[in-house]
Formats: sequence, structure tokens, C-alpha cells
Amino acid sequence: MVDISIPRPDFEKDRGQIGIETLVVFIAMILVAALAAGVLINTAGLLQTSAQSTSQDAQSGVTDRLDVSAATGIVNNSTDGKVINQTTISVSLAPGSDSINVSKTTIRWTGPSGATTLTNEDFSVNAVTDEGGTVPVLNSQNDRFQVVINISDGTNPVAELEDLEGGDEVHLTFVTSSGAETVFQLNVPASLADAEDGEAVRL
Repeated sequence: MVDISIPRPDFEKDRGQIGIETLVVFIAMILVAALAAGVLINTAGLLQTSAQSTSQDAQSGVTDRLDVSAATGIVNNSTDGKVINQTTISVSLAPGSDSINVSKTTIRWTGPSGATTLTNEDFSVNAVTDEGGTVPVLNSQNDRFQVVINISDGTNPVAELEDLEGGDEVHLTFVTSSGAETVFQLNVPASLADAEDGEAVRL
């Protein structure tokens, strides 16, 4: 007669074997969890660094602005009458702004001759008040610089620009290296007939 009964496991013999397998699985799970935790911590650190950098860039883009207070133009007698062939614009740090290198600022010029973007090759920066002697870098609220744009005057005129006539308007947008923008408008007096050659007039 065939014995078809199912043999009962010998727990005394099998217990150690099962315990080792469980221990191996347990250790493997711990290693996987440790690796996953390391990856998560590293990713969180990178995200935090990126968020801080983005926040700082965004803050600089809002706060690091120039304050444009005034502008003058030099009158010149041309064959077409009296025109403005040079402009001088007074700039300083806006309240709450960090240091700004004015030579790294770009100026978008939109006027009667069209629109163009001026870089440091198209204008010069002169110090009026410069506490630390750092021109062209504004680093104090007391610093005052002048941005001089030679439209057709001087040794470095801007070829894309044309002399300004009476009644002309020019929209200027100063864009600092952080991306902050300051808008200023030049308004040439309706008539320059009474101005002397070489005279500075307020714009």
C-alpha cells in the first residue's frame, strides 16, 4: 500500500535555514532603504540650492535698479538748425539696491530714429560723487554718476542714432546686469531757437 500522507516539516531542522533567508532579505531591504534615503537627501539639497539661487536672482531683478533723476542735452548748430547732439543722464542707486556696475547696464533707446540697444561701447560713465572711487560701480546711496551718450558729437558717436530736434521724445530703458529695468523719458524743448551753441538744456 502506497503511503500518500504529507510529511510534516521538521521545524527543529528547518528553523535556522529560514532564519538566515529572512535575515538576508531584511539586510537587503535596509540597504535599499539607505540608498533611497541618500538619493532623496541629495535631491532635496539640490532643489534647495536651486530654489535659493532662483529666489536671489528674482530679488535682484526687482531691487537692483538704477534711479534716473535728470537729463540734459547739448545744443549744436547744424545745417538743419539747432539740434541736440549729446545727452547726459544722472543715475544713482535706487533705494534698497545693491551695488551696480553701470558699464554692464544696457540702454534701450526708442526715439525718432527708431529703436536700438546701447552697450558700454556706446556711452561713457563719469563720476559726480564717488565715495569709494569705484566708478563705474555704484556702491553707495550717495554716489552719483553721469551716463553720457554721444549722438553725433565726440569721438565715439552712435551710428544708429540721429540728432534730436525740438519737440522730440526718447524713451530710455536701463537694464542692469540682474535684469532690473528703469524707464526714463527724454523730452526735447519744443523750440531750441533761443538756446546758444554748446548750451546744456534740460530734457
